[in-house]
Amino acid sequence: MSSIYDNEIGNRLIDSKNYSRAISEFISLERQITCNGISEYSQVIEIGCMHGRLLQFVREQNQRYLGIDYSKKQIDYGTRFFSNYMGSDCKLIHGNAECLADISELRFLTPEKRSIAIYPFNSFGNINNHLSAINSISRLNVDFIIFTYTCSELANKERALYYYGSGFTDLLISRSAKGVLFESPEGLSTYSFEESWIKDNFLKNGVKVSVTNFGQIGLAIYKSGMNVKL
Repeated sequence: MSSIYDNEIGNRLIDSKNYSRAISEFISLERQITCNGISEYSQVIEIGCMHGRLLQFVREQNQRYLGIDYSKKQIDYGTRFFSNYMGSDCKLIHGNAECLADISELRFLTPEKRSIAIYPFNSFGNINNHLSAINSISRLNVDFIIFTYTCSELANKERALYYYGSGFTDLLISRSAKGVLFESPEGLSTYSFEESWIKDNFLKNGVKVSVTNFGQIGLAIYKSGMNVKL
């Protein structure tokens, strides 16, 4: 679904006027959890960063920031908008979450460098090949938090209201052992995940993850042992 953010309809997905109350709560709590959780790290990697949603906050904490997004339009906009922040400690990169090892800035990460990867606002659910994305992040020496939705009926209802409100029509909703998929003729294709599916597939890549609900519809997925304050 990544290319949808190069079009006008994709911008509606990040327009707060289109958020339901539960979606607004999701974003507020996600931000709170993120801000509380990144202080012990020296570098924050935001995957699915759009124009750099966490960039200013991270740099104001004197931490290194690396933002990655598949939408070149969003990366170019962020680079212009945050031009005063750009430098060796702050970069926005056009890249693919399925192939993180191909990004030169991520090839030499070690546990000592204390990096954390953040997947905000269900950016993980928008990826085309989730198994490749799981393998990709599992191979890096980083902690991570994935913010996504639960598969509850309430979450499905709130997501439908949000997508319809953003201008998507004829939503097709399907459920499988993987999770709940929303699709539309305009190119929307976005998952939320069943806890068992996400845990099993990370474990196949040698990584144990924990999952915790937050708010009415949120699900945080993170590497077990992390000090995540929910």
